[in-house]
Amino acid sequence: MRRSVSGIRVVGRATAIIAGTLGSLCAQTTDTGPPQRTIPIRDSVKSEVAESRYRLGALRLQPSLTIKQLEYNNNVFGSSDHPVSDYTSTVAGGVRWIAPMGTKLFLRGDFLPEYHWYARNSDQRSLGGVYRAAFLALFNRMSIETDGTRSATLPLLSSEAQRVVRASTTAGRFRTEVDILPRISVFGGAAAQRYRFRPASDHSSDFEVSQLDRRDFQADAGLRYHVTTFFDVSAAVESTRSRFVAQSNVRDNRGTAYLLGVHYDLPRVYMNVSAGRRMGRPLDGSSFPSYSTATGSWFLSYFLAAPAEVQAYGHRSVVNGLAVETPYFFETRSGLALNWQAGRHLIFRTFGELGNNRYSNPIAVGTSRVTRNDQVTTYGGGFSLPVYRGLWFTVLASRDRYNSDIPEFDRSLLRITSGLTYRTRAPE
Repeated sequence: MRRSVSGIRVVGRATAIIAGTLGSLCAQTTDTGPPQRTIPIRDSVKSEVAESRYRLGALRLQPSLTIKQLEYNNNVFGSSDHPVSDYTSTVAGGVRWIAPMGTKLFLRGDFLPEYHWYARNSDQRSLGGVYRAAFLALFNRMSIETDGTRSATLPLLSSEAQRVVRASTTAGRFRTEVDILPRISVFGGAAAQRYRFRPASDHSSDFEVSQLDRRDFQADAGLRYHVTTFFDVSAAVESTRSRFVAQSNVRDNRGTAYLLGVHYDLPRVYMNVSAGRRMGRPLDGSSFPSYSTATGSWFLSYFLAAPAEVQAYGHRSVVNGLAVETPYFFETRSGLALNWQAGRHLIFRTFGELGNNRYSNPIAVGTSRVTRNDQVTTYGGGFSLPVYRGLWFTVLASRDRYNSDIPEFDRSLLRITSGLTYRTRAPE
């Protein structure tokens, strides 16, 4: 049993590193959760304190160095015609820090500057990073978390346009949860984000990403019932506001969502599901087209013998679109993945996904009007191998194919990514 639990931890750690290699395509909301196991905040803090090898006064430091997204991309700018290939990489080095203030209060944060390198398109090389500070109060019957983040990164904008852009984000967040009865707690929070997007190079100067510059505000409140220590269900109401810098008369919108959640967390079986109804409406007299649709996300993980992990995951969410005629689209994905351990530490991963991007309004195509619907297929695989204590080497390849009912939007993207991730760990 001990060997099985140890193997589960190794596979879980490796697959989390693999999942972080390619990075996220778009910002997450409460009903598009992460497609991997998550760690409760109390366990995360306990782990950070225990694993921080270095100290500077009250600060406990965990240095890290990551060479991520060391990749070949056959279509860097996500173009339907004249694709441009390149070799790219991101080097991030810095420190994660935490400062205990007694047994219940903590300050923690990240100082992670990055350098983005491109072999052929030198105009895309840039400095950036992620800088975050948070305050945590983890009392017996109440938890409070506030944080602020500033980041400058080169992500893929979205699944609509898988092009690298310069993204600058400033965000603040507050969350709390209070136990009101032995099995029942109430939770709530608020978050504000400021997004700014710019083309990554002159090659994409025709790509008007700045029209997605905006300020988002989100607030939610809900009730959670703890069936057991590892199983809970929840119900929540969420309100959102989005105000755009450009085209505000078309894009400004407000939303309301009613969500149900299920969370089940054991070493061998894990489930995190959030689903409900999301409604979008015009804000301040804009002509934003209203919608009411089911949204949600699901992630299921089950460890077999060996160990091998089977994952089922997916989401349906509303994503901001680039064209003013279609200011949003519905993104749906369903996927299966298999992670297995070969030998003592080598971890392999294979995965496949199906889905579509369905757009809000018909657009003019020749003499007719067509509602765009892109069918999406993604598949790939890779491996992760511990090279030294705290140092992991990862390789992951993926192929995305988009078949649209408007042929000019047909495209494909091949990414072959490798990386080294190092994070110091306390001696065992």
